Amino acid sequence: MVQTSVIFLLGVSYTLIVLLSPTCRGLQKLITACEQYGRLWDLKFNSLKSQVATFGSKCPTNPIITLLNAPLQWADKVKYVGVYIVCNTALTNISSRGRQFYSRFNNVLSVIGKGSRELCTLHLNKVYCLLSLTYGCETWTLNDHQSINRVNVG
Repeated sequence: MVQTSVIFLLGVSYTLIVLLSPTCRGLQKLITACEQYGRLWDLKFNSLKSQVATFGSKCPTNPIITLLNAPLQWADKVKYVGVYIVCNTALTNISSRGRQFYSRFNNVLSVIGKGSRELCTLHLNKVYCLLSLTYGCETWTLNDHQSINRVNVG
């Protein structure tokens, strides 16, 4: 039997809070505790930037999770550390990382030109481009050859 894990991404100013619970009831208790903490320390939670998602099974049909009396929408995918995580499968979609890498790589080549020093180009690619590809790689789950090939080519 696959157990459902419910995740809640809570938007607080420029900070991200992740709450994990195996049940919707437990998640609502955690959100209520965050609301109380926010009132005590004058923190503003944004229900429009907050997301609820499940991993391990489909989204529940009837539970309504609320933040400050506003119902929250269930998400199909969640963006965390710059990578989209598909909720039902918990697989990661790293296509945005690959696009950003190639965009930066092409920018470096267009600015430097073809006749430049190789060591300078290599250093810029390592510092500027490669970091954009590998940022958040600890969250990746690469199960198909296409994703693995995309990272290897980069």
